[in-house]
Amino acid sequence: MRELSTAPVPLYLPTAPQELTESPELSKTVQSNPNRIGFLSLAIQPRHVEPQSLDNTVDRIVQFRAYLHYHIKCNKSLLHTRMRKRVESLLQVLNRAIPDIPKDKLAATGRQFIVNAGGSAGL
Repeated sequence: MRELSTAPVPLYLPTAPQELTESPELSKTVQSNPNRIGFLSLAIQPRHVEPQSLDNTVDRIVQFRAYLHYHIKCNKSLLHTRMRKRVESLLQVLNRAIPDIPKDKLAATGRQFIVNAGGSAGL
């Protein structure tokens, strides 16, 4: 557990951090993407950039980025798979549906006319 106390502290915010809002170039980027959900930042302390721990800190940050990208791709893939499966099930329901074919009908005068089954439905 001692190793966990030396790790950089992650912080999730729904709004942009102050560093992004102060920079004119970065604030334009934040404003042009209003659909962002949140921001994740890591609090790097001076002990993380000491010569003996700098390599380890950089490796962990790069690994965390790869880990995060992997899980985003997995979630995206899962959602797409579920959507495709849902569409397939809805198509099966539509394909099983049999339209009601109207029977022979009588006109007001008593004449009988036959409705072409499926002709107007495009079947």
